[in-house]
Amino acid sequence: MAERILGALVIALLLAACAAQRTFDEGRAQIASGDFAGGIAKVEEAARLEPDNQRYRQYLVRQKELALQRELAAADTARLREDWAGAEAAYRRMLDIDPRNTRALNGVEALKAEQRHRELLREAEDAASKGDAAGATKRVRSVLAENPAHRDAQRQLRRIEERSLLAVAARPQLSAALRKPVTIEFRDASVRQVFELLSRNTGLNFIFDREVRADLRTTVFVRNTPLDEVMRFVLVTNQLERKVLNDNTILVYPNTQ
Repeated sequence: MAERILGALVIALLLAACAAQRTFDEGRAQIASGDFAGGIAKVEEAARLEPDNQRYRQYLVRQKELALQRELAAADTARLREDWAGAEAAYRRMLDIDPRNTRALNGVEALKAEQRHRELLREAEDAASKGDAAGATKRVRSVLAENPAHRDAQRQLRRIEERSLLAVAARPQLSAALRKPVTIEFRDASVRQVFELLSRNTGLNFIFDREVRADLRTTVFVRNTPLDEVMRFVLVTNQLERKVLNDNTILVYPNTQ
């Protein structure tokens, strides 16, 4: 009886080994043909059928590493070409091989962020074309807040700023007022108080957006400094922006980014 049981076990082990070898060979053939995910799945199956076979396990680890390296390189190349669909496909293939691969998971998230950034930049371009410099700037800065090195956002922000400068230059009265030297001394003063003095000295009107906090304060000591420089300092240090409305009126609003 014992001999029959032992014989049955031996036969079962031999059959499992044969099945594992056949599955392993099929997996290698698939990998050789370029079907990395399918081939690796077959090799994994062979390793499960014969868990003590070190050759299967070593081959599996090596092929996974090679496949992940190939797909990561493909994803990087696709991103350089701005082929977002191709990059995502490569990351997805990596996850088919290793569902917990950190580089692939981070890559997919980065692509989602890039898609969101591209949509914001499209909205910014549309806003700028309609003369809404404030809306355009807000969208571009939201992109740069997440990715300061985003080249398209940097270029778009420069274009918006150049348009604003051209708008000022096209208004001689405003341009002259912004060049006018001013001398002011304020310590821990209300921002609105500073702009009231600038308005009296230059004849410009400053309108504050309702979202500008009334409790904003600043300290500024300048002598014979162009109004434009003074204004930029006060705005930047209080996270504010400006928009030219007409020859003698400027809107002050929050830079929410």
